[in-house]
Amino acid sequence: PLFLYKFLHLLWKEKLIDFNMGCHRWEWDLENIAARTVVTHNALELLLRDFSHLSKEVRSVLVLSSCLGSCFSERCLFLVWDKMGVNSYLHQGDRTKIRQILANAEEKQFIE
Repeated sequence: PLFLYKFLHLLWKEKLIDFNMGCHRWEWDLENIAARTVVTHNALELLLRDFSHLSKEVRSVLVLSSCLGSCFSERCLFLVWDKMGVNSYLHQGDRTKIRQILANAEEKQFIE
């Protein structure tokens, strides 16, 4: 499910698929999709492509967060970050982006 979700999200984000409101259906051009995407069978490659736009600081915080497993609270996460000195180099925009990523991951049930 993660691979499928990430691949569909990539197609939507790259404007390679679109929902036609008038016809109430999804539309796409397979030739355009094949020309503009790299076919991969690895969800990690899709995640790396998706995370490549994040700042170095945000990526390093996500790596640290991954060490906590899939079940942790935001409060616990920020306590660990404080102990590791992470909060000292995060900008407010980075903190906001991290909260958005965590909320999205929880909503999609990638973490608990």
